[in-house]
Amino acid sequence: MNFDIINPRGQPSGWNDGLFAHPGARVLFVAGQTARNASGKVPKSGFAKQFRQALMNALEVVAAAGGTPKDVARMTVYVTSMKAYRARGRNWPASGRS
Repeated sequence: MNFDIINPRGQPSGWNDGLFAHPGARVLFVAGQTARNASGKVPKSGFAKQFRQALMNALEVVAAAGGTPKDVARMTVYVTSMKAYRARGRNWPASGRS
């Protein structure tokens, strides 16, 4: 899906003020995705693998609706350990570091 980016005061750093979906576009709301795998268990292998599993679970819902990661307009992530999250660095997970 293509979005028109709306930033009335110029480009903010790291986000957009608004995204406008074109007429006729469908909207899917995804919620409640955690690090549980297909067998219902949370990986005990640490923050990065749990984060990846939760992300893959959300993208699985998007794919089931016929979408791709490029169709995701917004994602809100909650973590239980800010210390672990911040230890990954400012650009993680985009940096590819585990």
